[in-house]
Order: sequence, then C-alpha cells, then structure tokens
Amino acid sequence: MENRVDAISPFLHRFPYSIVWTPIPLLTWLFPVIGHMGIANSYGVIYDFAAPYTIGVSFDLV
Repeated sequence: MENRVDAISPFLHRFPYSIVWTPIPLLTWLFPVIGHMGIANSYGVIYDFAAPYTIGVSFDLV
C-alpha cells in the first residue's frame, strides 16, 4: 500500500478532509441538532472551534 498524506487510515484514526461532529452530553439529548463540530486537514488532524479566538487541535477521534 502506498503511503499518501491524504489516505484514510482507521488504524491511526486519520480521516483527512472530513467534518467531524460529536454530541455534547445533556444538551444534545434535549436538542439533537446541537453538538460540537470540527474539520480535518489533509493529514487528518482535527481542528475544533472551542471558543471565540480559540482553535483546539486533536490528532484522533477518540
């Protein structure tokens, strides 16, 4: 298998060029459309917008 930067790798939890969504406990139970969202770059690194002027970085979906 070739080693591409933008390849999907479930073993490493890398899903490049994706939009991720996760529920917020209690709030999502009452209002299912409300959750926390992030976007992934070409390496599968997830950026989430936690607060105004704050961008969190995550390397996995777990």
